[in-house]
Amino acid sequence: MKKLLVFLVLAAVAGALVYRFVLATPEARTCARLAELCGAESTTSCEEELGEMRQIAGKDAVEQAADCVAGSDTCMEATACTITGLLRGTADEVLQGIQRSLEQK
Repeated sequence: MKKLLVFLVLAAVAGALVYRFVLATPEARTCARLAELCGAESTTSCEEELGEMRQIAGKDAVEQAADCVAGSDTCMEATACTITGLLRGTADEVLQGIQRSLEQK
């Protein structure tokens, strides 16, 4: 019986870790890490805003920001990762638009 209980606890922990680091969206991972580092209680609005930014800045920008935030040790570092990652994605979109408009005659 003890072995079964230990197995169930380990399986639950493993499942939680897999969900958090593998199955969770980049938005969820980013917001969870920001909440952990900055002491926020709710991540719902954060995830919604990052979801909107995904449409503006692109999927790659949000994923790069999430990777950067995952390696952050402080709230300020994580915030800077998020801002610069999203700005880079937005700037890329703007530059592509400028380039397209310049190529037209």
